[in-house]
Amino acid sequence: MPPVAQNSAASSCTRCGSPLPERAGGLCLTCIGSWALNSGPASDAAVAGLPTSLPHPFGDYELLEELGRGGMGVVYAARQRALNRLVALKVLAAGPARAAEAHSRFEREAQTIARLSHPGIVAIHAAGRMGELSWYAMDLVDGLDLARVCAGDPLEPREAARIVAAVARAVQYAHEAGVIHRDLKPSNILIDAADQPHVVDFGLARWTQEPADLTHTGQILGSPAFMAPEQAAGQSSAAVDIHALGAVLFFALTGEPPYSGAHAAEVLARVVSGAARAPSQVRPGIPAPLDAIALRCLAREPAGRYPTAREVAEDLELWLAGASVKTHYVPAAEARLIVEEIRRTQWLEGLQRHGILGAIERLGRATQLAPDYADAHADLARLHAIVVSSGWDLGPARRELARQSLARAEALEPDADAVHLARAFCLNALDKQTDDAVRVLRALIERTPEHGQALLTLGRLALHAGRWNEAGGWLERAMRAEPPSGLPRQLAAYRACLLRDYPAAATWIDEAVRIDPRPIVRRLMRVWYAWLADPDLGRALAAIRAFPAEERTTRLIGGMECFFLVAQRRFKEAHALYASTTDDADRVASPQAACELAELLRLQRLAGAPGQEATETELRAMLDPTRVKSGRSAHESACLAYACAVLGEAEQARQYMSEARATCPWPGDVIDGARLAGASEFLFAPGELVIFAMLGDHDRFFAELPKWINVPAAVDVRYLAFDPWFEAVRADPRYRAIMATAQMPIRVGDA
Repeated sequence: MPPVAQNSAASSCTRCGSPLPERAGGLCLTCIGSWALNSGPASDAAVAGLPTSLPHPFGDYELLEELGRGGMGVVYAARQRALNRLVALKVLAAGPARAAEAHSRFEREAQTIARLSHPGIVAIHAAGRMGELSWYAMDLVDGLDLARVCAGDPLEPREAARIVAAVARAVQYAHEAGVIHRDLKPSNILIDAADQPHVVDFGLARWTQEPADLTHTGQILGSPAFMAPEQAAGQSSAAVDIHALGAVLFFALTGEPPYSGAHAAEVLARVVSGAARAPSQVRPGIPAPLDAIALRCLAREPAGRYPTAREVAEDLELWLAGASVKTHYVPAAEARLIVEEIRRTQWLEGLQRHGILGAIERLGRATQLAPDYADAHADLARLHAIVVSSGWDLGPARRELARQSLARAEALEPDADAVHLARAFCLNALDKQTDDAVRVLRALIERTPEHGQALLTLGRLALHAGRWNEAGGWLERAMRAEPPSGLPRQLAAYRACLLRDYPAAATWIDEAVRIDPRPIVRRLMRVWYAWLADPDLGRALAAIRAFPAEERTTRLIGGMECFFLVAQRRFKEAHALYASTTDDADRVASPQAACELAELLRLQRLAGAPGQEATETELRAMLDPTRVKSGRSAHESACLAYACAVLGEAEQARQYMSEARATCPWPGDVIDGARLAGASEFLFAPGELVIFAMLGDHDRFFAELPKWINVPAAVDVRYLAFDPWFEAVRADPRYRAIMATAQMPIRVGDA
């Protein structure tokens, strides 16, 4: 390693402006050493096991300055007195509860670095213990990490290629020495004063001959935004470093990681389920060969990546020399990658509204990259049809997009499986020709018996047609499709819930979560179905509060937690929680927003909280007919009915509810029709029985309840038993008499 550069002319740090002592180069020691811990300012809790002051001198080392703190320790600039040289001295911080494990990992990190002697890897000089403190000394390098080098301004392509090629050579050396880094990222690559990269931080490294990790069971090792998909599942081989090289190249070229998200869980979900973009999508003008190199490194399957880091370096060096690289960027290949990744995500996890709309945008790019790729057009038509059938967009423009995409796919390859599947979705969603859609799907599975999406769709259509037993058969076949997916089991759990077979619903959703716990909706359903099977509010509340903090702030999870609090009459807590998940700045006039604002008003009233008048004024303004779109879906009309009922506008509430029933008439869609007539799960739009209870129209409520009490999907008996909206009807003798007839489970047969 080169010595620390001396620059007597510099009087202040070139990065932070701090005064420089005589021993420093162009950067102050804090800036030089902050890479060693990968951290900015840290709290004392992060190093609770380290004494507040260290011995001076510390063995052969004179401590000069603290450089940084992190979860694993503190790094000091120090002078090794015997050799009169500057070093970085890392001292372990470990609390008593994990001292043995921490010391083992710390010493293992030192041993790992000691095995490596390469100009692209920071060298270690010595290691040892002083009393209860473990430490090691390493090179102190004058420079910044790559993350800071690229801050606000990515590198020029040639510079990015040169740096990553050198890093790849260092990684290849480590692999040949039996070391896998497992946490390669821009902040672990230090660029010295000569613009040469050095790999640092081997704290998560694994020796190939020792597969066991010194970590807690289930802990994910690595940094999510630069992690390989298999690493998120706890697996690691040299291929994870190849993936990381692609991620570092992507970052150096664009200034951002290939995957991003609002929190770690969202980033991990995208790593596992989403295709990486080409760097040129983020920063137009990046040469196609660099796109190709990055995308090959970032391939989902390890077998699709470069076999070795050496080959990554060779391709980058070939491009730098003006020669042709060995791998090539083919737009059609990227289009296929987009289609495959969306299909995989939809099959394994399902896609909610935001995911569907994002997938449509990506499929649009796929059709631009490969205009003659029929599958991309077919999948685009299918997703447009889902948007229509879900009621998210009923306008003619969306329908026309679906028809155009289907027509293009049929013109290219009319007999492709994807085209048949899209045709079935369009027949059902656009033309309401469900029987024709079923015939298309049956023909598809005759030639492709284990077509998971076709089987799943047949199950879903059978459910909505009220053919409950047939639906169960299709879903059981879908469960045998490959790769194993939790989605058919999730739908089987939903079927059981609609039939009021709550124990079966809880069992099926447990299986779905066991197969793949990533989808938030799936884990939320597990809490809800477990509560339906055993209505213990305390246990349910504890389960929902076990979700990660960043997930609990979402309206979906926060709404369920509010329900359990309200059911326990903890109104002030429920109001505070619901208000914390409401972003006033982002509130836009819409039926869904009106429903959410009405729920806030309801909770304000229950809690006796201030601000009720302001909320009511805002809600009334939002309900102004000139600000609410026409051509509403049934769900949107039901949301408006709920908002009007909260305001006590009885006639308007009834009008919107009638509009909802007319938009989704019974028995055309058995599930949605029953929901809109009854009082089902709170996560869905309110049904007519709910509106009657809210308006105090008990005679209408009790006239309708017997009609729906044993209709699948119509009445959730737990909801009626716990929600305050039904407190008055629960006191009516008619309630107990009718509820005594409720079947558990509901007995059904197929027509």
